[in-house]
Order: sequence, then C-alpha cells, then structure tokens
Amino acid sequence: MTDNISDWLCSYSKKSLDMRKIVLITILLVGVLVENYAQQEIILTKYTFNSMFFNPAYAGSNGEDQGSATLQYRNQWLGVNGAPTTVLGGAEYSFFSNALGVGATIGQEGIGSNTNTEFSFNTAYRMRVGDGFLSSGIRVGYSYIASNFLSLDVMNPGDIFDNGSEKLSLFSVGAGFLYHDEQFRIGFSVPTIVSIGEGSIEKSRHIYGHFSILVGDEYSTIKWEPDMLVKYEQAVPLQLTLGVQAWLSDKIAPGIHWRLGESLALSFEMKFLEDFSFTAAYDFTTNDLHDYTTGSMEVMVGYRFGEK
Repeated sequence: MTDNISDWLCSYSKKSLDMRKIVLITILLVGVLVENYAQQEIILTKYTFNSMFFNPAYAGSNGEDQGSATLQYRNQWLGVNGAPTTVLGGAEYSFFSNALGVGATIGQEGIGSNTNTEFSFNTAYRMRVGDGFLSSGIRVGYSYIASNFLSLDVMNPGDIFDNGSEKLSLFSVGAGFLYHDEQFRIGFSVPTIVSIGEGSIEKSRHIYGHFSILVGDEYSTIKWEPDMLVKYEQAVPLQLTLGVQAWLSDKIAPGIHWRLGESLALSFEMKFLEDFSFTAAYDFTTNDLHDYTTGSMEVMVGYRFGEK
C-alpha cells in the first residue's frame, strides 16, 4: 500500500494542490483501499536485519542451539501527516541439532486512520547441502485491520465514513526457501500464498528474491557485504533494492542502500557486548515526494542467545 500511495502522491505533486489537501486525500484513499486490502507489504531499508518477516525459512538460521530476538521501528516520509509508522518484533531458535527452526513475529503499521496488526508463526526444516544448509519454511499469519474514521476531518461525509470505524481480520499461509553457508545466502519466498478473510477480502501476493555475500576471510580487517532484494506485486512496478556494507573488524558496518526510483539510504550497524547489535538507517527520498518530506528513518536492536 505504501508504494501505491507514493506513486499517487508523486503524480499529484506536479499539480497546484497545497500540502493539506494532498494529505487529506491520501488518508481518505488509504481508508478506501483497506476495504479491498490490496496493500503493499511493509517496506524496510535494513531488511537483512529482519529477514524472517518476509521469508519463514530464516527461522533457526543462526546456528545449532542458537536463536535471536529483534525489535525494529520505522517512520516513513517524515513531516507528512498520516504517513506510515511501523513497529516489528520477532524471535527465532534452532532445535534438534539444527534440523528445525521455529520463529514468531508481531508487527504493527499505522497509516492515517488505519492500523494493521499482524502475527505470524514460522517453522523451517533444514538439511545439510555441501558446506551449507537448505531450508524450507512455512508461515501462518493472522492480520487485524482497524480503521477509525472518527479521527478524520471529512469534507463530504457518507458511505463508509458514517460507520465511525471498520474492523477486518484474515488468516494467511506462505512459504519460503533459503540456502546459506558461512558467507553466502540466497532465498525465495511468497509470504502470502493463500489468504482467507471476511467476504471477498484477501491479502495481495508478494514475491521476494534476495541474496547476500560476505567478501573476506577471518584475517580481513574489512569485509564487504553486498546484498540485493527483488520484490514483485502485480499492482506496482518491480521493486529493486541494492546495498553494500563494509564490516570493520567484524564490529561496525557503515552501509549504503538504493531503492530504485524511491530513495538512497545510509546505515550504520554495530555489535556490542558480544551478543547485542544496534542499527540505524536514514532514507533520502529521490522521487517527487522529496518536496514534502525530509526522508525516512529506522532504528533496530537485536540480541543473539544460546550456545556459542
């Protein structure tokens, strides 16, 4: 949904509408779209930090008898009233000699008068292939969408806005695959293959392809980590994100990321106290929205636990 709103705003920014009208119409448009629920999945700059949110095969990928927990916050299009804000949390662990991974996630995204809360349970079966592991994962999710129309300043009341609020819920099932070794990762996933909701409500299907590679050995002071994410959804153009990080002594990693036609971002990741990590990213908008927003920001905290 966020990408659809971006495209809509870009087209209207060329016309003689003031910002107040643009924001109002955007919020109303989001309210209507929620009924059809043909929205975009959550957008993240540091998607590698929370890859289990779009690929269930990542559950248990940290190693035998090891797990991780993450918390991530994103504020998109700073300065635009009603723009998306996202909070994500998740945890995963490996069981049975690294053969089974289990994970759970919770996320909430607010856009204008709408709030989408989603829970998911992820499980992945892992098998040794060469020097790495091949994982196949299943994701079962539940989404609860609420629209509070009373919070809107409606110019022409009527239709759904007279109801005061709308609440929807649906279940979904998705799957993913991941191959990884100590330096290389490549995966493919469809977080929602089938969805069941009220009436004709359904969740749009997104297809992800992603890879990353760590260039360097244990003696390298600097290790380079390029990554790529390709996302396809029928309602919007193909989306491509490219990035690269430079790990300095395996402790800190400045990075740069480019989302085609959308933004250029800078990030900084740091590992501390052996098991903790912190990451921050800031997106500079490169499309026509740059006249209305100063950019987008993310902050993340992670913790790894279990046998070392």
